[in-house]
This record gives sequence, C-alpha cells and structure tokens, in this order.
Amino acid sequence: MTKRPERGYKIIGKGEAASIVLAKKHEGILGSNNLKDISNYVNLFSLKHLTTGDILLEAYDKNIITEKEGNEIWRKMINKKRKLGASSFTEYIKNNALKY
Repeated sequence: MTKRPERGYKIIGKGEAASIVLAKKHEGILGSNNLKDISNYVNLFSLKHLTTGDILLEAYDKNIITEKEGNEIWRKMINKKRKLGASSFTEYIKNNALKY
C-alpha cells in the first residue's frame, strides 16, 4: 500500500496504511478525508469509513455542536489546506441533510 500497491490501488502514506490496518484488525471505523486515495482500500477491506464532515454532522444532529461552531471548525481546517468537499459546514449540512 505504501510502496508498490496492486494495480488499481494508489500509493498511500504510512499513517493512512496503519489506520487501515488498525480499522480492519479491530473491526473499527476508518476516519479520513482522503477519499480519492483510500476508497479502493475501504471497499477491498469492507471498512466503515467516516470523514470530518460525517463526524461534525452527527455532532450537530445530536446537538453537541452548533452550526456556528461547526463552521468555525470547518474554517480552521480549510485554513490548514484540508480538503473537506464543501466550502463551509453550512453547505455540507445542506448537501447531506438526509444522510442521518
């Protein structure tokens, strides 16, 4: 996975590979926003997978955070060049309102 993956699979970092191995071994959930690189591994190993957006949306739905707090977390992550799939948490909520 980290040097010469099988055809159709992307090279991923050691941290991502370790996370995949731990999730598989312990029947856990893989948390990653790097869908482009890991999606084939998620499917191959039948892993449960959550993104930052999924976690924040669940916290919002359970009234753990407010939309304003979610937007602040989102903004800070975007400022650190994280790819989140939406320009704001508000936009993510609108795009994924029926997910939960």
